[in-house]
Amino acid sequence: MSTLTYFKTFLKDYRVGAITKSSKFAVARVCDAADFSRDVTVVEYGAGDGVVTKEILERMTPRSKLIAIESNPYFVGKLTSINDPRLTIAHDFAQHLPEILAELGITEVQYVFSSIPFSFIKKRLRRSIVENTRKALTPGGSFIVYQYSTTMAKTLKEVFGNVDISFIPLNFPSYFLMESKKCS
Repeated sequence: MSTLTYFKTFLKDYRVGAITKSSKFAVARVCDAADFSRDVTVVEYGAGDGVVTKEILERMTPRSKLIAIESNPYFVGKLTSINDPRLTIAHDFAQHLPEILAELGITEVQYVFSSIPFSFIKKRLRRSIVENTRKALTPGGSFIVYQYSTTMAKTLKEVFGNVDISFIPLNFPSYFLMESKKCS
């Protein structure tokens, strides 16, 4: 997907937060936040055209599962071209995570990755998404958020009690990587 196509999609749909595709360096840094050496269930909010999705699948074990949640129909079309039985695509919104997991019969999630534009989402809904994410995670599970700003750091700290923040400069625009672990 070209940068121009990505930017046009961003302009057409306010729920698309990325103005360009993530760099290979950024994708690797984001995925380094998870341990894929064991069987895991992963959720990805805002899978976009699948650049992070493909890297997660590349790193996952054969018995792991990935649920990619994407609201934009154009990006859902792109995701459906990824032929991998471990991948389930939900054309839906992150706030519907409990219903999506229930429908799939999934009760444990080890990692949730998110690139959704939380800064465009109302505070109450933002907090609800974070709370539902925490509930879905197993103890020791992580919510891994990569954004252009640290807007979510405060909410992550309030809900999880912790947040580690790092900076990914080799992306345009640069990302902040925020990780919160479920302690209990």
